[in-house]
Amino acid sequence: MMLKGPLMSVPLQPATGMKASQGISFLKFQLVLLAVGLAVAGMYWLILGRTSLAPLLFALIAGNCISIWLRVTAQVYERQTFPWDWLVFLAILIPGSVIGSYLASLAWRLVSGRGARSLLRIDWDDIQMGTFVSLITGVSIYVSAKGRIRLRASNRELENRVTLGQIQPANAGGGSQCSP
Repeated sequence: MMLKGPLMSVPLQPATGMKASQGISFLKFQLVLLAVGLAVAGMYWLILGRTSLAPLLFALIAGNCISIWLRVTAQVYERQTFPWDWLVFLAILIPGSVIGSYLASLAWRLVSGRGARSLLRIDWDDIQMGTFVSLITGVSIYVSAKGRIRLRASNRELENRVTLGQIQPANAGGGSQCSP
């Protein structure tokens, strides 16, 4: 199946492999999600004086849903140049965050004992907070990944230049050296 549009034709492929997001292993990504959940729970505790397990559950469920969503759609935004890569990334991240937050809200209702009869009710406060945290986390991970990609590319270029002999060692080229 091909995605057709003004941007490009992109074949949609299923998300495979054990890499969860931006080259981080699955287990490390789960630890990142737990850390995000603990940070949000800590903020709730500092501001409200109480907290629950909801931020941890939201972080794990919404984070994994968004990770799968971003892996499936990665070819759409990775091939773009600045600033289009950011615009497309955000256009993909925002609906994914809303959907992931809604699924986490459903799971929290079941776990917290609110019952199955309220599953069709949309809790906008949960979705807004989940989307906000997902945007902050998603953009932070994307910025880090983009920087890592640029650094690797410049390292490869430097290695190629050294291999081809285009860069001279610091003391080569007839410079004077002090003798003891």
